[in-house]
Amino acid sequence: MKNNRILENNITLITDQNLGLNAVKISLFFKTGTYYETKQNYGITHLVEHLFFRKLEYLTQKELYVQTESIGAFLKGKTYRNFVCFEITVVPEYYKKAIQLISMILQPFKWNEQELSTEKKVVLKQIYNKRETFSEYQERLYFNNIKYSAPIKGNEQLIKSVDVDMVNNWKEKFFTCDNACVVITGAFQLTDYKYTVSLLEGISNKGTFINNKIIYPKHLFKRSCADDRIIPTNESLSDVWITFDVNLNEIFFTQAQMISSMLCRGDGSRLIYLLKDQYALTDDIESYVSLYQGFACITFQFTIENRDLEEGLQLFFNEIRNFKREIKQEDYLTTIPFFTKNLLKEKDDQENLNFDYGWFDFILGQVYDIPQLITYNSSQTIVALECAVKKVLAANNMAINICNNSRIKTKSQIAQAVRQFRTEI
Repeated sequence: MKNNRILENNITLITDQNLGLNAVKISLFFKTGTYYETKQNYGITHLVEHLFFRKLEYLTQKELYVQTESIGAFLKGKTYRNFVCFEITVVPEYYKKAIQLISMILQPFKWNEQELSTEKKVVLKQIYNKRETFSEYQERLYFNNIKYSAPIKGNEQLIKSVDVDMVNNWKEKFFTCDNACVVITGAFQLTDYKYTVSLLEGISNKGTFINNKIIYPKHLFKRSCADDRIIPTNESLSDVWITFDVNLNEIFFTQAQMISSMLCRGDGSRLIYLLKDQYALTDDIESYVSLYQGFACITFQFTIENRDLEEGLQLFFNEIRNFKREIKQEDYLTTIPFFTKNLLKEKDDQENLNFDYGWFDFILGQVYDIPQLITYNSSQTIVALECAVKKVLAANNMAINICNNSRIKTKSQIAQAVRQFRTEI
């Protein structure tokens, strides 16, 4: 059973015991990242995350590696735009050693010039080798905001300019008990829980509670042709990316997930069956729902031959219109099981479960409760979902990005077609 608790030193502790598993996963979240950085220090959060692996309290890097690998585990860290997460997974026998290592991240210690200088070389090498992914490019276009144009790792000039006081000050501000959430799931015992509470409450590393920072996309819920982009390419294949804003004041997040699933998840979903099986225009089409603070978005993405682009878009938008007119019984019946009893499968998926607990409860401030979700989703009717569909799949929520080879289809031809689709939706 899931348990949420605020410890005496303000650490948020979320636990969910499952003795049917053979492992325990421990995750540690902090609210920080490019959301909280400025143009003078973009990349500092990622650099600080790296430094915890250069020296962790009194452990050198080599000593840390020996400690983790001697319990058959790896300590991992990742920087996102608005949080950092560290995690370790062990068998129950090594639980105490694992939580001790995680707790060291919360201890008040500093790095020196030599440690910073050495780690800078590692990060700079990552920057040199980094190429923006298509998904990152899409997200940057969708937000049209400098916070999403700034690379998480920073750039060469910024990283070289960071000094030891800057990284230690950043650590002291964000990587503290007041801004920390520990998530533990799996096969831990009650004695492990009591030990964890005692260990964590013994840490004295006060800081400032960090309020959630909200970054909205430009023109959110007020989309127009100005938000559509025809991106030149020399390829014969076109990448299509169509996103709909979701107002979480009107639509529940799970409703958005159901809409995405009915349209484009699973071989029997409407868009996959249409574009892949009936017309064989693509074998690469997917949809996903991204959740942010205060809003979400549904993205449809597919690759298609440039010469088939207009036909594919016409079929796509025809099906969107059909879906807005009517959700069929088979759409509902082949979707609802994934959002009711099947959600219990996540209890066995510690990777996703830990992330969801930290992401929803701590970063977003929304309680993630699977039994509650199952109850809510079971009450969803086709009529309620049709109402949600009409609110979400609207032109004022839609942004379109298309990579197009103008030697096959001119940019003006595609732009004109897109404008027409907007009026029809």
